[in-house]
Amino acid sequence: MWKNSQSMISFLVFFFCICLFPFPSLSKTCCWRNVGTEILFPYDKECKIYNDMGYIGSDSGWDQVFLSAQYGGGPALKCPRIDVIELNPVKPVPRKALLDYVFSGRYIVTGDGSPPGGYAVTLHVDLIDQGHGKKVISANANWSCVRREAGDCLRVRLEETVRLARTFQPLDSFIYEYERIPETARVELEKDPILAGERMKIVLRNLADANSKPSQSWQRILIKVEKGRILNGESRGDFKVFQVGSGTVEVEYQAPDSCKNDVETLTVMNSCTIRPDMPAIPESEIVRQTFNIFCVEGKIRITEDWTSSHPLKSMLVMPNCGYQGGATKKVPAFLAFRLKPTKDPCLYEVIDKGSSPSVYEERYVPSNRKCCDYQYASSKLYRLSDTPAPSVVDLRNSPEKFLSVSITNRHTYTAECLNAPPRSPLRKIDYSGEWDLHNNLWPLKNGHVDDIKTSRFELIIDEKEVKELKNRCVRGK
Repeated sequence: MWKNSQSMISFLVFFFCICLFPFPSLSKTCCWRNVGTEILFPYDKECKIYNDMGYIGSDSGWDQVFLSAQYGGGPALKCPRIDVIELNPVKPVPRKALLDYVFSGRYIVTGDGSPPGGYAVTLHVDLIDQGHGKKVISANANWSCVRREAGDCLRVRLEETVRLARTFQPLDSFIYEYERIPETARVELEKDPILAGERMKIVLRNLADANSKPSQSWQRILIKVEKGRILNGESRGDFKVFQVGSGTVEVEYQAPDSCKNDVETLTVMNSCTIRPDMPAIPESEIVRQTFNIFCVEGKIRITEDWTSSHPLKSMLVMPNCGYQGGATKKVPAFLAFRLKPTKDPCLYEVIDKGSSPSVYEERYVPSNRKCCDYQYASSKLYRLSDTPAPSVVDLRNSPEKFLSVSITNRHTYTAECLNAPPRSPLRKIDYSGEWDLHNNLWPLKNGHVDDIKTSRFELIIDEKEVKELKNRCVRGK
């Protein structure tokens, strides 16, 4: 019993330690970095200083600190992994494009080496970010030496150089903490779901490294989506590239216009490419965010039929003229719409998605040449209206009143008496106008018909999608 109690106490202590002092959960992106060394010994080989202190290639000892495991270099430099490249130790050479960083230093020697003062030596070294021209870290060393035997000052120089180089270790940590490569971000969506074809702003905030420190402003991230489009940023293959800046990145997104309920995936990657003159290449995933694309669409088919009568026809098509003819062309109008979700799961805005006009034409030819040879053509373009009220779907209404629809049209027509004298007022009559035509409450039912005067309105909608909308309303989400 006591043993079980002790085990329980140990478990609880471990549990609370985990809660109070959580282990780091973020992994680091470990890149490769090329670091050049250019520690100059600017003295001619024929001079006394060179002969006393000596300088033979990498014998300065600087490189070995970063290449040898003895000093924590070589394989111990893991994040980023580092290649050390020695440049000309005597004469500066142009910076090579492949270098990310350079140790830039110079020995300054005063004195003639004779006792008692000997030589006074200063070595100043900067670690420079090649791409951005910034000093990452700097250090100095000062020493003196008196040449009593051959190699004395060479030995001291080697020791002091190694001692100074070790102040730059661990080099990988210094570089990682300087670069602060983005490892985390928070995604904020302007809307979820988004209507198919709509645009929205996606904001990435708190771009930070694995230690939660804000990333460098010049760092770049790459973003892609699977279904829609990103409208801003620099194109790079499937990605768009953005600079981190102040730690907030705004992305302009457009959902695909095709009407399909779908799930969009946004992927954000960091990059190991830090030189601004080189294209960013995606490295590690920072964050992945999904959101919904919503689309329920429908159409209203409007059929015109003026065969029976209309004012111009009764005025121009006179009795006892032996007319033959009738309608020669009937093209129905279509008004497309989509439903847009609101915060209320039972309420949807009805969004006009464009229309095609109706076309109606008639021709009546009289047997009596004194009568009007009559031709009529009309066209109506319909659209949704906010008058007397916006069109909405409210699934809390009774089933016969789900859809509140307001429609207007732009009507143009031409009536002609083809055999009238050229200057006759009846020769050609043109008219155009716009007016509220129809507003009513409809069931959200495929095939529902609503007639008004000479126009027939027929609703076309997928009833499976309507059923899912009703279920969503019942579930409350």
